[in-house]
Amino acid sequence: MKRPASLTLNRPRALFLDIDGTLYNKQSHSISDLTMYALHELKNNGVQIILNTARSAQEAACLPASLIASANGLLLLSGSIIDLCGKRQITLIEPSALKQLLAYINEKQLSYRFVDADEHDYLTHDDETIKQGFIRNYNWVPDIKAYEQEALIQLLVFLDDPKQGNELNEIAPDLSYVKLPKVCEITPKGCDKGAALRKACELLEIDLSQAAAVGDGASDIPMFEAVYGIAMGNSQDSVKAKADFIAESITDDGFYKAVKRLNWIE
Repeated sequence: MKRPASLTLNRPRALFLDIDGTLYNKQSHSISDLTMYALHELKNNGVQIILNTARSAQEAACLPASLIASANGLLLLSGSIIDLCGKRQITLIEPSALKQLLAYINEKQLSYRFVDADEHDYLTHDDETIKQGFIRNYNWVPDIKAYEQEALIQLLVFLDDPKQGNELNEIAPDLSYVKLPKVCEITPKGCDKGAALRKACELLEIDLSQAAAVGDGASDIPMFEAVYGIAMGNSQDSVKAKADFIAESITDDGFYKAVKRLNWIE
């Protein structure tokens, strides 16, 4: 679905924000004062602030409380969990597709992180390299636990070869995938950041022409395809190519400078 053709640069009624690399610097595990100022000013001006992230609930809990408190809504696991308007909606991976995926994963002896229907994260293997990655990104490591036929919201598969991401996609093509060289994120059918944004606008009764999005990664492109998109300066060129506006890098307070330049805050 194409986004509305009548988008303007007027202050949006809803602003959908990726977190890591957009608002939150994972290298320093910090969010700048100017970024927080911009969020508060936008909210004070009536803009609905919706955080739209691939993080799980437990990963989001590792963020500064001030960031979470600044938001009117939270879309987790790329929209598999929608926490908005006082309601929390969870979408699960279809059981037959999950069974097929896990057969492949187990055959290849791949490690994975899974999120169950109670929103708990678990790692299947006590792998030091993987645990160090979680510490770098979140200052936190999921518990170690074997999968026991639970209903799941998301899989994060650690790949031995990038082509395995494509092979997973071929096994259950109706699910949603974000494929990176070393990991593959798998969410339920129809769950990506763009679909989550559309659903949130529906719930908020806000037209897509009155919404905007800011992000820095490939998973943010579906948002840019739905509404006015701002790519951070630290984004890859393929992400910038899909955006309407290129901000400066997160290390240069790109989010604050972008909303200031667009006259969305004073």
